[in-house]
Amino acid sequence: MHESYSVYKSLVQKVMLDPEQLPSLPAVTLNIRTALNDERVTSERLAVICSKDPAFSALLMATVSSPLYAQSSPPTTLAAVISLLGLPRVSSLAMAHSVKSLFILRSANVTKMYQQIWQRLMIKSGVSSFLSLKIKKGVPEQVMLAALLSEVGTLGILSALKEGREFPDSKTFYQLCREYSKGFGAILLSKWEIEREFIDVLKFCGRWKNTSAGELNTLDLVNLGLYATVKLINPRNNLPPITEIPSYKKLTPPFNALNEQGSLCIVSDHLDEIESIKKVLA
Repeated sequence: MHESYSVYKSLVQKVMLDPEQLPSLPAVTLNIRTALNDERVTSERLAVICSKDPAFSALLMATVSSPLYAQSSPPTTLAAVISLLGLPRVSSLAMAHSVKSLFILRSANVTKMYQQIWQRLMIKSGVSSFLSLKIKKGVPEQVMLAALLSEVGTLGILSALKEGREFPDSKTFYQLCREYSKGFGAILLSKWEIEREFIDVLKFCGRWKNTSAGELNTLDLVNLGLYATVKLINPRNNLPPITEIPSYKKLTPPFNALNEQGSLCIVSDHLDEIESIKKVLA
C-alpha cells in the first residue's frame, strides 16, 4: 500500500525548506557563468572550460549541426563552435545541459517517471525553440532553456521523493506537482540565481489565460510549445481551443494557420525539424 498523501507532501516540503537538500549547479556550469561575467573572456578560454565536460561539449557540437543553425559546413573545433553560437547562447545551453544531469535517480520507478517527464520536456523545448526560430521572436536557445526550466519543479519533486519507502502512483505524483511544482521550481531558480524572466515563465506557463501585453514573447512561445506538446502526446486532451488562448492571438499569418485538428500548421508540418532540435537534448 502506498504511503498517504500527507507523507509525500512532508517529504517535498522538507526539501523545499532546506537549501542544503536542493540540487546545486554543476561546477562546469558555474565556471561558464563566471567566465561570461569577464569582459575579457575569449572563445578559446571558454572552450577550455567547456571541454572539462565531454557531454556538454558534444551538446554544443550537436547544436550547430541542428536546424537551429542549418550550417552546410558546421565548425569542427569547440572554440569555433562557441564563436558561432556566441557567449549568451553557450550560457543558455550550459544551463539546459545542467538540468538534465542535476537529479540523482536511484529506483526503477523514479527513473521511469523521469524518462516520461524528460520526453515531454524535449518535445516542449523543441517546439518552443523551433517557433522562436521560424517566427523570429526571441533567441531560440533561451526559449529552449525557458521551456526546460518551466518544469524544473516537477523534476525537483521527483528528486525529493527518491528517498521515500515507496514511490507514489502517477495520480498522486501529478497531484503533488500541481500543488508544489511551481513553488519548488521558483525556489530552485532563485538558488541558482537565474534571471527573473525565466522565473516568470515558470510561474505562468500553462495558465492559458494569463499572458503579457505586447508582442509575442518567451512566455507566449513556451505556452504555445506546451499546448502543441499536449496535443501531440494526448490527442484526447481537455485543452481549450487554441483560438481562445491569448498567446495564439498574438500570432500573425502565416504562423497562425491551423490544421483540421486545431493544431498549428507550423508545428504539424515541420515535425522532422522539431525532432532534430529535440535530439540535441536527448
